[in-house]
Amino acid sequence: MSLALLFQFTHPFWPLISQKISLNIDSDLRNLAAVLSWFESLRPILKDEMTWQQCRIAMVEAFTNAVRHAHRDQPKDTPIVLEAVLDGNVLILKVCDRGAPFDLENYFRHLPPSSIEAEGGRGLRLMRDIADQLSYRRDGDRGNCLRMVKQLSPQVVMQSEVSVAG
Repeated sequence: MSLALLFQFTHPFWPLISQKISLNIDSDLRNLAAVLSWFESLRPILKDEMTWQQCRIAMVEAFTNAVRHAHRDQPKDTPIVLEAVLDGNVLILKVCDRGAPFDLENYFRHLPPSSIEAEGGRGLRLMRDIADQLSYRRDGDRGNCLRMVKQLSPQVVMQSEVSVAG
């Protein structure tokens, strides 16, 4: 398994500045546990359990879609890049794949009404319902990136305590 992890939640004035964690991982569903472990690092930052769970579900859906669909015919060592960026009260989740381009807007325009019996489409619907913005675009050398933006209320984000001795 190719696993690279970058943590940048170190600044004492966080969340006033943008912070990012990222994970480069092979395109293999057996790596889902590593994705969940990586995403666990957001738990102390997002105080609201419901928001954390929703974002976790959206990230899992995005990763499994990249493996099952975008990388369907590619080797298991094809990389997927996951990012979580907290910029003030905005959480941006990205999943970048090396698959063929996908027209997300067209997909939603032609998607039939939701059905529990449907074989597919529920994951993208779920991501759309969880995120305030959802897009899928080509991102240069990175390939295709699914981008989910979630606006967070100030009480959802853990505030850093800064004390000044006087």
